Amino acid sequence: MSLRTKLFKQLFNFARKIDINYKTIVVDKKIFSKQVDIIKVITKELSSFIRDNLQYFNKFDNIIIYYDNGQIQLTKILIAIFGSFFGDNHEFRMAAPNNYKLFQVADLICTLTLIKNKLKSGKNLTNSEQKFFGSVSKLKKNYLKFLEKIEIAQN
Repeated sequence: MSLRTKLFKQLFNFARKIDINYKTIVVDKKIFSKQVDIIKVITKELSSFIRDNLQYFNKFDNIIIYYDNGQIQLTKILIAIFGSFFGDNHEFRMAAPNNYKLFQVADLICTLTLIKNKLKSGKNLTNSEQKFFGSVSKLKKNYLKFLEKIEIAQN
């Protein structure tokens, strides 16, 4: 546990030092009975986010998407959306968590976002989460407050 805590804190401190902003799309799979409905929600959310922030994205000559090819449906969504918005001005690169610190930071942000959403829905921390973070107030103060600062708001 102490080694995991140390590694987590090092990665979190790295995330605090870099210039990064993020947007997460969270879909509760329990709400949808069909896979196609989940795909529609993700596609709509991502398209809307890019459209609302198109001016920001257009500042770049090329958009690079690091993805681990984890889910075929998500791969297809990313290819379609980035292709429709940016044409040939984007590229996909294979990402492996052990090779890219930013990929690890993204995973960290997703994990903390899921915990934040769990708390928002009225659920409690698990025993292992309590041991790891201490308490909900410490979690919010030490980690979730920072996430709020760097999250890109939907316009």
